[in-house]
Amino acid sequence: MVNTVTTTPVSTSLNTMSTTNTINTTNTITTATSACTTQDPIIAIENYDIEFSLLDLINSAALDPDARSGRPKVLGEVEIDRLVEFVKRDFVTRRMGLRDIRRESGFSHVSDTTIFKALSQRGIHAYREIFKFILNADNKLKRLNYCLPRAAWTPENEWANYAFTDEMSIEIGGLFGPSTVWREKGEKWLDDCVGAKKKRGLSVMCWGMISWDWKGPFWVWEPETEEEKAKAMEEIKEYNRNCKEEEKRLNDIWRSSEEWRELKAKELKIQREAWAIGRRTGVKTKTTQSWRGKKFKVKSLKRGDTRGVDSWRYVTALARPLLWPLCKERLQQNPGFLLMEDNALAHHSDFTTFERTKEGIPKTRRGKERVTCTGEMKIILQEEWDRITIEEVNQQICRLPKIMTKCIEKNGGNKFHG
Repeated sequence: MVNTVTTTPVSTSLNTMSTTNTINTTNTITTATSACTTQDPIIAIENYDIEFSLLDLINSAALDPDARSGRPKVLGEVEIDRLVEFVKRDFVTRRMGLRDIRRESGFSHVSDTTIFKALSQRGIHAYREIFKFILNADNKLKRLNYCLPRAAWTPENEWANYAFTDEMSIEIGGLFGPSTVWREKGEKWLDDCVGAKKKRGLSVMCWGMISWDWKGPFWVWEPETEEEKAKAMEEIKEYNRNCKEEEKRLNDIWRSSEEWRELKAKELKIQREAWAIGRRTGVKTKTTQSWRGKKFKVKSLKRGDTRGVDSWRYVTALARPLLWPLCKERLQQNPGFLLMEDNALAHHSDFTTFERTKEGIPKTRRGKERVTCTGEMKIILQEEWDRITIEEVNQQICRLPKIMTKCIEKNGGNKFHG
């Protein structure tokens, strides 16, 4: 049994077309091949028992309601899921280029554009990489304990007593531009999306000092010569030889003082009481006997790999000739003066142009040419420092209340822009 549709003759003129020209559906017992003739065309339709007008017949949707498949997708949903899983796998895969992503993920047969569109379809784009120091639990606790009592400080009052120093390492010949990382919009502060180190080539170390309504000196370390390295090693050896003698002298003086005798009597009394309790209860208790030890410990010095600025160079080249005399001068002007040392490694500023505008931070000054030698870099850095105004210095210090608040909100963490 086949449902057939028989068409009645209609005029070739569109003006004579009307809805009265219909297609009658009848049930006939015949085959499709015998019914299909030029004079009486027959079209097979499943499960239909309705009338169609000629205009309905012209509409292709009436004859073929299913959408055409078109060109098949190169990557299906399962393949895209596998691609996203690969990109988010770890720190390295999030920083791969499109070519490396498709090769390492097993999609070498598709183009970079296909990979890019597939990631964009899932909301994954190449964002500018953010660089922050890796903090452990102790670092976060120290930061939190420092910020809590200073949350209500103001720049022109409490913070005005502080002078801030910081070091910055600048790569020579480095490309101007951000590194990128593949992530979703809400993954900005994930550990895999935050970098910790950027510079890989030759760099120079510079240092500066600022305070409220004041801009201090600027310093760029010169490369250490072989003669300076040899002289430093001899001085360090001499210092280490005298360390033990100096430590013994200081502790001998302490043991002959009234402070040591009082400490000894106090701790021995606590020990006797603990022994008495232990004999009654059978539980032994350990007590502190610091009077037997040393109060003063003079550490010996050890140089680093001499490729950067270690503590020895910081003290001999900067602190003694420049920083300490300057601190004495500031202390005479302000008895409440304090020097702030952040105790962090040299790092770089990490703000986009949009973030600088949003936070009211001055835009970075970009040169016209790429600097490739140390001497030229030193001159340019000094020129840039001289261009910094007191208003810009105060603007940086005015950010401190906001930084304190955000650090407290993050429980001492640094996943924020202040």
